[in-house]
Amino acid sequence: MILFAGTLPLRRPLGAPSSTYRLLLLLERPFYWRLGPCLVTRAMKRKAVDARGGPKPKRPREALPDYCDTETQKDDSGTVVWPAPQDAIEGAREFIRNCAASERKILVVPDKDADGLCSGAIVHRTLTALGLPPASILVHFVEKGASVHDEAERKKMQELEPGNIIVVDQGSRAGPPLVEDSNVKSLVIDHHLSDNFPEKAQVYIPSGSAF
Repeated sequence: MILFAGTLPLRRPLGAPSSTYRLLLLLERPFYWRLGPCLVTRAMKRKAVDARGGPKPKRPREALPDYCDTETQKDDSGTVVWPAPQDAIEGAREFIRNCAASERKILVVPDKDADGLCSGAIVHRTLTALGLPPASILVHFVEKGASVHDEAERKKMQELEPGNIIVVDQGSRAGPPLVEDSNVKSLVIDHHLSDNFPEKAQVYIPSGSAF
């Protein structure tokens, strides 16, 4: 908590070094400084203590397996399944080629983190490289805290009147079709493992594919 005795002046008082005054406004660390009628202090946090008066012991973290130690998925022949089953790879490739050839509006719905934005850019470049005009590619970002399964987001996507939808880095969970229009086909490209997906969606993920 920051306590103010008096009011911090909006302008630097005469005689106060400008660099010091900026520190009073910008620094995010404990400090004490008397400036004219103003005294600014920051309350110090107290460490948690147990009943015996000593420092409270930290709760041990749950041990999780390292990503590299996760067992690799293999098909019936013993071949490593990576980055996804071959049928899912071929299905996603065909879906994207059909999108580029359809000359319909394609809606790309990427997640807003680093891998979502990068994968969305790759999909956009792939579609244009296959001949789809950039003007035919629409991009939609869901609102913070929402998902593509929320009714409000489904309505927004429907209002854009897409021919097909490509969702990247999200969407791998059970839900209704992404839009109500049965003529709109959707592809979910995701790296999150899941066994549940939107209804009537073609899925490209490491664990398999669904239609």
